[in-house]
Amino acid sequence: MSKSVKKTFHPLSEIQKGMVFHTLKYPGSGLYIQQLIGNFHEKLDISAFSWAIKRLLQRYANLRIHITFGQEGHPIQVVNQRVAIRLRQRKWDRFCSASQDKKFEAFLEKDRQEGFNLEQAPLMRMKLFRLADRHYKFVWTSHHLLFDGHSRVILLKELFALYHSKRQGHPPELPNPPSYWPFIDWLSSQDFNAHKNVWQSRLQGFEAPTPLTLEVPQTSSPPPEKVCTYSFSCSETFTAQLVNLCDKTTTTLNTLLLASWAFILSRYSDNLRWYLA
Repeated sequence: MSKSVKKTFHPLSEIQKGMVFHTLKYPGSGLYIQQLIGNFHEKLDISAFSWAIKRLLQRYANLRIHITFGQEGHPIQVVNQRVAIRLRQRKWDRFCSASQDKKFEAFLEKDRQEGFNLEQAPLMRMKLFRLADRHYKFVWTSHHLLFDGHSRVILLKELFALYHSKRQGHPPELPNPPSYWPFIDWLSSQDFNAHKNVWQSRLQGFEAPTPLTLEVPQTSSPPPEKVCTYSFSCSETFTAQLVNLCDKTTTTLNTLLLASWAFILSRYSDNLRWYLA
């Protein structure tokens, strides 16, 4: 007789609902796909590292979710008691450094476009690239539904704590993991009509998007219904300064970018009042 696998069901936060909407609207765009890239310059114990990954998923239920669609197509997150994840490996030590770099950039682009099937857990995958005897690249790809930037730092620290404890042969000394679901329950208990009234009052008088008083080429065709990517590079020094600023203000690079955009709106808008959504 087979045993049934226990699952629990939870509503999504409003931010998660937006992520699901845009993921389905723009398949293959790489939206909300997070790639964490790390380098190991040591002899890696792959067995211990694989064990640490599996233990991390056991610790945090929100890493084991997938999305299902209930009545009227509303998304619901399903927590699986167990999910299978495997550290996939590639041996690239036979290639020269330039070839490795080219292949790695191509992999990252394909990996982003591949995305995830939201109805199949886990919404994350991990790959390990052997570049030399004591040099590995590690790629942790995940959907933003699972965790944010602050949580990723915590998860990364715990992953390596688990790895080192396994190698040293002693139990990991980690705190009991907090649960995400009380926050979801709290959100579900909120009076959204009251919140709606507050924002309608604060946004009273806004009838159109905040304009930018810049000369732009006129076109009769509507903007394309697709996601566009614009890339620019920052120096290592400037990037380190940004990261340091985020650490001091307990915020994220995304929030810093939004604040910069808000400053641009305030500078180039003719309106005394403006908003950023």
